[in-house]
Amino acid sequence: MLTWQPKVTVDELKGHLDGLLHGLHAVSSSLNKGSSHGEDTGTQKLRSRSTSTSCYLGSAQVADALSRLEKVLPTLLDARAELQYISTVIGHNCNLIAPVNRLPNEILLKIFELLPVPQNAYRVSNAMLAASVCRRWRWLSINTPTLWSTLEFFGRPPFHIANLCLSRSRDCGLKVVLKSDSKGYDWPFLVAADMALSAALRWSDLTIWFSNSTQPLVAQLLLLFQVKVGRNRLIAPRLRTLSLRSHHTTSLDPLFCDKLEDFNRLIALQTLHVHQVQPSRALCAYTHLTHLFFAHVTVTSLVDLHNIFVSCTRVRVLDLDGITVSLDGSREPRSGFALVTLPDLTELSMRRVTWIVQKLVLEALDTPALRAFEIMIDSSLDELTASFLTRTPTIDTLALTVVFQYNGLKHTPNIIGALDTLVHLETFTLDSYDDDKLSLLHTLLSHSFPRLTNIHVKGRTRQGDVDALKAIVECRRRDPALSTVRRLSFYCPNPLYTSKRNMMADAEWFTDNAGLESCEFVMQDNISLTR
Repeated sequence: MLTWQPKVTVDELKGHLDGLLHGLHAVSSSLNKGSSHGEDTGTQKLRSRSTSTSCYLGSAQVADALSRLEKVLPTLLDARAELQYISTVIGHNCNLIAPVNRLPNEILLKIFELLPVPQNAYRVSNAMLAASVCRRWRWLSINTPTLWSTLEFFGRPPFHIANLCLSRSRDCGLKVVLKSDSKGYDWPFLVAADMALSAALRWSDLTIWFSNSTQPLVAQLLLLFQVKVGRNRLIAPRLRTLSLRSHHTTSLDPLFCDKLEDFNRLIALQTLHVHQVQPSRALCAYTHLTHLFFAHVTVTSLVDLHNIFVSCTRVRVLDLDGITVSLDGSREPRSGFALVTLPDLTELSMRRVTWIVQKLVLEALDTPALRAFEIMIDSSLDELTASFLTRTPTIDTLALTVVFQYNGLKHTPNIIGALDTLVHLETFTLDSYDDDKLSLLHTLLSHSFPRLTNIHVKGRTRQGDVDALKAIVECRRRDPALSTVRRLSFYCPNPLYTSKRNMMADAEWFTDNAGLESCEFVMQDNISLTR
């Protein structure tokens, strides 16, 4: 325990200060008396002598007090230093017992990585924020290269943040984001590319934003990267993910396609993201892909899309989001495509995909190892979707989305019948605006799917849907041959309840009485109960 014994007592210090104040008071009083007006000459001379005597006595007292203070001043300075040391030790010990400071470094770093990044902010903004909190956090963030492994180039040079990330990321892999100007200004992109190419061998992810006018710049960047890698044949490049993103719908020109094919001969990519870029023959060369993502793409030819499936037979994850077909593509034959087997495909997702592309996927793809499947239900593809589900019994995660009520579950009887073949189903998600949609699936969900443990419901909801979900949970709990529902989420932004009291009662039933491991019940008016 720290103890402190002062070398000067408070009474002694008080005596020194009282003497100093007394002397100053005497001097001040004498000066005030000497400034009187309206007196005769004799009186003024007599008062002047008295004032001089008082000033002399007061000055002597001041000098004596100052002398004594000078003697104890070193002692006071030592005492202040001791107090500062004690204050520092107390603050340090308080910090040690604070809960946040008792977290291990590994947990803190995980928290830093999971912090959400604000919109239009640098991805390393969280690392910069953590580095400004305290010494420990600053040391952790600066000495963790993975927190600084994203190079983003926005706006105009100089790119200070990117330069800081280059130095602090040390030797770890880099995620590079190059964004060319949509107006066609080339010099910022060239400056950014030159800075990023200085660490080309450390690239792991490359994201390029471009437009029709800046495609030659991107082609030049790919060429410079190949030259940079070719000069260091002893060091294998780390690049495995490429994202091609356009500011608007763009078709690749022949020069860009050639550079992409040359790029593929040098780099064995595993993941490819295509955003608002029309599929072309160049993408057929990427035969080593395991993850393929298309987003907001307008397909000009179904044949090109089919050829990509034929070439990428090693793909494990296929994600199609917002895929449409141009007028020329819609005039092509919609059937007769050869069957393509994707033996390693485990995840297939089709969101907001036009029915022509859905028809191509459902007819032409054979996925014997598929585990997760997401699709938008369409009555026009009822038989095709049912056939796909029947020949893919390995699915354990299924997500069905119905956008329009008139085209929903009531008009897809074949799909509902095919669900019974998914004996391995563990997670079921339904997003629909159908009235009493769960009533249609009540019998199926109550007595089928022996492994089903997770149910997620979204969309407009009536009281009948809630009652059906309660019955499903109770039926599965009473049947020993079926697994019980363990995780449940019920998101209804526009429920059609009779009263808010019913809403709260239902929410409490699911969160308190259902025996679930986790339950999220979100309703309108920001009413949310989670366990």
